[in-house]
Amino acid sequence: MIVYMIFLKVLSFIVGAMIVAGALLSAIETLVLPRGAPNLLTRAVFVFVRHLFDLRLHWVRSYAGRDRVLAFFAPVSLLLLLPTWLTMVLIGYMGMFWAVGAGSWNEA
Repeated sequence: MIVYMIFLKVLSFIVGAMIVAGALLSAIETLVLPRGAPNLLTRAVFVFVRHLFDLRLHWVRSYAGRDRVLAFFAPVSLLLLLPTWLTMVLIGYMGMFWAVGAGSWNEA
């Protein structure tokens, strides 16, 4: 049982560190790099937001109307990336804190 807990804590720490590193790398590639760099997390958020916009675009027929709706696509997607990165960093650090000795997930 003790070996199982040690394995679980080591695994939790490694996965948490990978989540934090992935979120920070995504933020750097999206906001800092002067050229486009493919990033899976950024793409996933943009695709999700595009599906939401497509639901709204279903009812719009004119080009001007579609243009008005899609003008908000990039800003909304970028603003949604911020809480996504924050949530990933919080979850990653929670896993790492739990692995190094926090008593419960709530304390971590």
